[in-house]
Amino acid sequence: MRMRLHRLDVRYAAMTDAEVEALWRASAPGEREVALVRQVVLRALDVIELTCAEAGRLDGFSDGEIERAGDEAAVRLFARLHTNQRVKNTRALACKLALEVIADTDRRRFPVELRFLERRPRLTLIEGKVER
Repeated sequence: MRMRLHRLDVRYAAMTDAEVEALWRASAPGEREVALVRQVVLRALDVIELTCAEAGRLDGFSDGEIERAGDEAAVRLFARLHTNQRVKNTRALACKLALEVIADTDRRRFPVELRFLERRPRLTLIEGKVER
């Protein structure tokens, strides 16, 4: 499946934005549709990156925070386009999502550090019935 998606990406990369969008809007769910959505998102990355950079700098984001915000906006755009082919203007939606990500105060601005337990958890087997 990966090889087929790669071949589709190469084929679609040679097309114009309008051609890719027209194919995406007419596509049925499947590998082809995923490759088309990915192409639409890739073509909107310049809008996402520019919007995140400008808005992020105004809000005091570091370069790493701006990059993570751009990644999140791209993932949100992919999810939205994958479920809704009726989006009128994908670049406008990309800009809107980027601004939403930058403005979201509940979003983690710093990467989460994974913490591992130093020792294995102690589990106890309990036998018998559980009454409800």
